[in-house]
Amino acid sequence: AAPQALAQRSRESAAVVVTDIRMAGMDGLELFARLRSLDPDLPVLLITGHGDVDMAVRALHDGAYDFIAKPFPADRLVQSVARATEKRQLVLENRRLREENLRLLHWQQVARNLEAENRAMRDMQRVATEPGLTFVTARVIADAGGAFVRSVLIAAGTRDGIAKGQPALVPDGLVGRVGETGE
Repeated sequence: AAPQALAQRSRESAAVVVTDIRMAGMDGLELFARLRSLDPDLPVLLITGHGDVDMAVRALHDGAYDFIAKPFPADRLVQSVARATEKRQLVLENRRLREENLRLLHWQQVARNLEAENRAMRDMQRVATEPGLTFVTARVIADAGGAFVRSVLIAAGTRDGIAKGQPALVPDGLVGRVGETGE
């Protein structure tokens, strides 16, 4: 029974596991430990007729949802399963909302990046219409060409020169000398 429970478990399942501690093969405590390692939020209810207070305290401390000693009234188990199911549904809803929130944050960042690029492009278009300046894109491949282009752009008034493939505004008289360096 324990191997089947492990095989059928899913992080998205609204399942609650109810297991006896004494079972053939893998006992309930080992099953509980393996399930917790796979999904710490999965409610596991342990049932036993051979438990003691120390075992119950240890299991609850380790994250068991409930520890029920036999014999017990049927409504005790029903109530515990109902509470565990409600908790599991809240956990799954919380996970779904977190994932949705992460997707939303990602797309908000994409929108901010696009807006920043649009602002930068509008600023370049506005500046590019000033008399005496020409908009160029330099593709710097070789170090020698890169140093030349950067020095031309620094002389033209840019502070740090230009990075590979980045647009720049240079005085009209320098455009013929900047161009592109080899591919």
